[in-house]
Amino acid sequence: RPLEFGWYLPTHGDTTAYGLLGLVRVPEPAPELALGVARLDAAFTATATEDWPWFEDELTYDNARLPQALLAGGERTGDQAVMDRALRALDWYLGQIGLGADVPDAGAGPMRLIGNLWRRRGEPSPEYEGDEQPLDAAAVVEACVEAWRVTGREFYADRARRAFDWFLGANRLGIPLYDASSGGGRAGLPATAANDNQGAESTLADYQALLAVRRAAM
Repeated sequence: RPLEFGWYLPTHGDTTAYGLLGLVRVPEPAPELALGVARLDAAFTATATEDWPWFEDELTYDNARLPQALLAGGERTGDQAVMDRALRALDWYLGQIGLGADVPDAGAGPMRLIGNLWRRRGEPSPEYEGDEQPLDAAAVVEACVEAWRVTGREFYADRARRAFDWFLGANRLGIPLYDASSGGGRAGLPATAANDNQGAESTLADYQALLAVRRAAM
């Protein structure tokens, strides 16, 4: 039986992206897949500029899911132009968090995620942008794995590994977010110390990222 939620497929970029990441894994393509790709691609083309090639006017949370979903959707629908736009957005975002193509493959600094104070187009970025979130790190890992799978470029495999290392202490504070003694994941990276709460979201983000890397055999 076909999926019957096309008429209320979410219009917000993040929720459309989450829907797409599920739809691309449905064996038989559903009409909602093309609709989701079109909506997310339209958000990008309507907002993107040369110096801000992104889907929205701000970087908030779980950012890498947007280009990941557009890339996966573009591949599933066979639209190379959409895939190219997705990779353009992903490459730019990686530059925003210290993993851009201009960073050498060895000896670079750690990934620094957009904190929960966000980053907005046209506004200077403060030194501290709020707590860095594990779900953001997991999204970067999975988006880079997706890009590596589609393009075969070692660049994306390297960035996926570096993004995963954020959980192991390769972050701005040098503190592991994965707690080996409990098997849990710390809830975030505030200004001076890790958040020691180990809830489901942060723990699952850690294991989700690990699973993505392991499945890709990186």
